[in-house]
Amino acid sequence: MYAPSSFPSPFFCSYPLQDVGAVNSTTSLVFLFIFYGLYSALTKGVEKALVADLATSGAKGTALGFYSMVTGIGLFPASLLTGWLWETFGAETSFYLNGVIAIFASVLLFKILPSKKEEFIN
Repeated sequence: MYAPSSFPSPFFCSYPLQDVGAVNSTTSLVFLFIFYGLYSALTKGVEKALVADLATSGAKGTALGFYSMVTGIGLFPASLLTGWLWETFGAETSFYLNGVIAIFASVLLFKILPSKKEEFIN
């Protein structure tokens, strides 16, 4: 079950994306991608568990399907924007902007979820 006090800070959620733009060696890039892979493996299940916890018992499948649909639809324009930024302004700019967007999304998540806190305490 979701416990608001155990959720990571917004800055932790965006940490892997912020450092990719500053990498200047192949070894550092490999270690950073390993770290990002571990980060992704540890958070994808938590995201789906949060969606399932927020959904009513009869709509868990619908909520997970909607979450997957919105994520999939959002990945296409995000990839186009990142590719355009990379080609136009360089890799550093695209990764820093994605890090800022991740921080913004995390802050929004924290703003939205506390209003539901009472439901999870009981």
